Amino acid sequence: MIITQFKFLLPASHPNRPRVSSPVNKSSHTSHHIKGLQSMTRVYSLSEDLHELASYSAIQDPCERTGLMAAFRTFDEFQKNFSKLMSRFESREKMKNSSSFPGNGGAPKSSLMKRNISLSAPSSGASLQTLWESGDQTDAGKKYEEPVHIINIALTKSGICTRMTDCSEKLLAYLESKRPILVEKGIRRITFLVTDCKGSSPWYFTYRASSNFMEDAIYRHLEPALAFQLELNRLRNFDLESVPTTNHSIHLYFASAKKISVNAEVTDHRFFVRTIVRHADFVSKEASFDYLEKESEIQCLETMDQLEIAFDQSPKRTDCNHLFLNFVPCIVIESHRLEESIRSIVIRYGKRLWRLRVLQAEMKMNIRLSPNGQKIPIRVYLSNESGYYLDVSIYREVEDQRTGQIILESYGLKQGPLHGLQVNSPYVTKDRLQLKRFTAQNQGTTYVYDIPELFKQAVLRYWKQWSKEHGEDINLKREVVEASEYVLQEDEQLHQVNRLAGENNVGVVAWRMALITPEYPEGREIIVAANDITHVIGSFAVQEDTVFERALQLALSAGIPFIYVSANSGARLGLAEDLKLQFKVAWEDADAPQKGFKYLYLTTNDFKKLSASNSVRAEAIEEDEESRYKITDVI
Repeated sequence: MIITQFKFLLPASHPNRPRVSSPVNKSSHTSHHIKGLQSMTRVYSLSEDLHELASYSAIQDPCERTGLMAAFRTFDEFQKNFSKLMSRFESREKMKNSSSFPGNGGAPKSSLMKRNISLSAPSSGASLQTLWESGDQTDAGKKYEEPVHIINIALTKSGICTRMTDCSEKLLAYLESKRPILVEKGIRRITFLVTDCKGSSPWYFTYRASSNFMEDAIYRHLEPALAFQLELNRLRNFDLESVPTTNHSIHLYFASAKKISVNAEVTDHRFFVRTIVRHADFVSKEASFDYLEKESEIQCLETMDQLEIAFDQSPKRTDCNHLFLNFVPCIVIESHRLEESIRSIVIRYGKRLWRLRVLQAEMKMNIRLSPNGQKIPIRVYLSNESGYYLDVSIYREVEDQRTGQIILESYGLKQGPLHGLQVNSPYVTKDRLQLKRFTAQNQGTTYVYDIPELFKQAVLRYWKQWSKEHGEDINLKREVVEASEYVLQEDEQLHQVNRLAGENNVGVVAWRMALITPEYPEGREIIVAANDITHVIGSFAVQEDTVFERALQLALSAGIPFIYVSANSGARLGLAEDLKLQFKVAWEDADAPQKGFKYLYLTTNDFKKLSASNSVRAEAIEEDEESRYKITDVI
C-alpha cells in the first residue's frame, strides 16, 4: 500500500480562508511563511501556484489543509487497511495535551486563528499530526475546533460495485460505522473516486464531517477541489439539485430559493450552468485572444445545449438562469476588445439565450495587456434582465486593505453595480421587482417600470446614428432621458414623487420625461402613461382612469406630447374586497345550482362587521328560519 501525504494552502479568494487586515511589517512575515514552504513540492493549481499563495500569505494568515490519498483495487482491501490510514493521524485528545497545541503554552495566544502543523517524513511509523483550527473563545470558555484533514481514496468499479446507487449506499454504511474514529482523528472530508480504469469519467462520492459524514449530493461526480473553481459556495442562498449532463465538463444545477419560513411558497427557480475552460493541452498558462473568442463561443453553444434539455424537462418554470465560465489560461488581450468579443457572441445567440431565460452570465479569467505585462484577475458580468438591453460590466479583483477581503473594483471608465462587493458574495434571490418583470414578459409585454429605460436606449441609438451621419463625436454631460414619476395623491391630483420602482398601487403609471436629442440638446419634455400588466392584469378602474385623465390634462396644459403605452385587459368592475369573503348565495335549488340563484345575502354577524365600513346596503329578511340581510347595493 502506498500512501501519499500532502499539505496545501487555501487560495486567496477561498470562502473558508480567514481574513485579517494587512500587517504593517510584511518583510519578516514573508520570510516566515516562505521558509515553511521550502520543504513542500511546488504544485500548480488551476489558477495560481504555491509561490503566489506564499506571497499572499505574507499579508493574510494562511489557512492550511493536510491529508492523504491512497488507491485500492477492491473495497475489501480498503477496509483491511482503514486502520493503517487512520494511524497516520493523531487523536484530538493527544494533540490537545501536546505542549504545541494552541493555548497550552507552546504558541502565542491571539484572537486570530492559530495553527500547529507537523508533516512527518513518509517513513515507517511516521504520523501526520492532527491540525485543528481554534477560533475565538465562546461565552462558555470553549474553543471552536474545526477539522482540517482530507482523505482521498481511489477504488475500481469492479472492486466495489457497478451500480452507482449501490456504491453510494455501501460507502455511506461503512462510514457510518466508522464515524467515531473519523471525528476523533479530525477528518474534515473523505472523497472516494471510483473508476473502471478504461478511460471513462470516474464517479466521485464526497462525505463531510459537517453533515455527520452523509454524502454531499451536490458534489456527486465532482472532485471537491474543483468546487472552488466553480464557486459553488456562492449558490448558498439556494437549495441545489445536481442535474446529470452528457458533457461531464459542464456542471448543471437546478436551484430553488431557500424558504424564509416553513409556510412560505418558493417562486424563484433557476438553473446555474458552470464550467471550467482549460487550454487544449491542459498545461499552457497563456492563450491568445483568438483562443478566447473561439472557446467562448464553443462553451456557450455546449452549455445552451445542456440547458435546453433540462429547461424543457424541468417540472418548475425557471427564470434568471445563469452561466458561469472560468477561463484557466491567462489571456493576452485589451479590455475593450474583450467586451466587444463577448457582446458579439451574446448578440449572435441572443434569441436562444432569451428563450432559455438566460438573463445573467459571468466570466472569470486572468488577462495581460501585453505579452510581458502583469497578470490582472478580472470578472466580466453580463445582464439582460429587461430583455432589450445587454449590460456588460468588467471588474478587477483587488484586495481591500481594510478587511483583507478580495473585492470587485470596476475596470475602466464605467462603474458597474457590483463595484465594492466581495468576489465570493452569494447570488441574490429574485426580488419582487424581478418577479413582476417575469410576469409581464410572460404576457408578451414589457414591465411598466422598464419603459423609461426603453426610451433611454432608443435615444442613445438615435444619438449614435446621428454621430455616424454627421461625423461628430458624442459628448453628453447628462443623462439622455430624465424621468420623474407622477403619483395620484389624496387630493385626486398628480404630484411628482421619488419612489422605488414597483411601489405603485394603481394600474397606470405616469412620468414627465425630458429627452436630450440632437435637435433638443436642452431637453424635449413629454408626458408618458403606461399600463402595469402585473396589477390586476392591467385592467382599468376608477383610479386608473383618474391617473390617465390627469396625465393627459398635464400634457394639454403644458402643450407637450402625450404618449400612452397600452397593455391592458379592459375595464374592471370593482367589488368591496372585504365583502368577497363574506357574502352567501341563496340558490333556487341548493342541490342544483345550475338552476340559478334568488339573491345574495349576509348573515347577521357579517352584516354588523361590514356595516361600519358603509360598503354594502341590505334589507333584513327571514328565510328557512334564519335571519338574513339581502344585499341590495355594493358601494
